[in-house]
Amino acid sequence: MLPSTWIDNDVVENILLQTFSNFDIEFSKLFETQATSQEEVLTGFFVEKLSNHSVRAQGNIHSLLQTLGENWHFLLTYVDVSPAEKQYGADIAFVLRTNIPDKMRRKKVIFVQCKKMNPRPDAHSGFDFYPSWPIDRSQADDLCHHTQFGYYFLYGPHSQRIMTRVIPARSVIGIMDATTRKTTIPSYEAITTSRSFADFFLHDFIGCWTGDERNEAFEMAEGKNERFSVRYLVSLDISRGENLDRALLR
Repeated sequence: MLPSTWIDNDVVENILLQTFSNFDIEFSKLFETQATSQEEVLTGFFVEKLSNHSVRAQGNIHSLLQTLGENWHFLLTYVDVSPAEKQYGADIAFVLRTNIPDKMRRKKVIFVQCKKMNPRPDAHSGFDFYPSWPIDRSQADDLCHHTQFGYYFLYGPHSQRIMTRVIPARSVIGIMDATTRKTTIPSYEAITTSRSFADFFLHDFIGCWTGDERNEAFEMAEGKNERFSVRYLVSLDISRGENLDRALLR
């Protein structure tokens, strides 16, 4: 397969894409068994498992490339920014830092609201799922007010091959405006206008096709904006060669 991002290395890209795909499969299976849990709990599982899978990705990248003399660093970490808050402007802020000498030095952030497909009673299996995701319209409007790079991660069950779908917040608002539903978006609308988590995270986010680069955005991500709080800050550092020049990327 030919490289499809600025990384320009099909081995690294394939490892990352497979890592994110495996993560999404594992998380969606977990979601299916824990669907009655609160979204806040599920999102905690989400960032923890994503971090665990990313550690494996770094190990695989190092093992496969060390014989070629290439030294890639891929580090994903997360912190609980404001655990005392009850209402968040975003459930997760993802900050990407890239430091590839003479090629790519960027810093970007996206903000994510996470919503789960709610379970409903089923006579045969115990419970099924409503074919929609609940949306707080005022929350969506607030997200779009603070950044152009707001997204929704829509948790879905693995058995229905929905898994985690990623859709821009502005598209969510557009769907709600175009339908009579004011508190949900139907699955048939959301799925056709969204991407899988693995494709989005590699090609759009890591690929640097999306992301806020304003200082105000990074302040929001770090919990320094009183009007817009974030629960989890996920930091992804990608570099090649020597260790990251963190002073440069601040």
